[in-house]
Amino acid sequence: MNDNEKKVKEISRIKKAEPVKPVERVSKIESVSRVRQPTLALSAKERQKLLKLLEEEANELVKNGLIPEKDKDVVTKAVEYALTSSFIDDDSDVE
Repeated sequence: MNDNEKKVKEISRIKKAEPVKPVERVSKIESVSRVRQPTLALSAKERQKLLKLLEEEANELVKNGLIPEKDKDVVTKAVEYALTSSFIDDDSDVE
């Protein structure tokens, strides 16, 4: 028996499976009448500064025990994606 086989635990037999419950009712989805437009123009340097600030704030949240270290990257990326999705690409000011 090799090391990997020693790590494998015996699987217990399933005695009873719960039945799948039907969906009662789903409410109607309302259409979006207006999409919010960006209200602040940022240069490429300002965007970089904002994303650096995001990283610093995430480090502070971990330091203060508000989020676990293991979740920092996930939280940071989620906020970064939310921010960058609203950026308007204008590479004319990129150095």
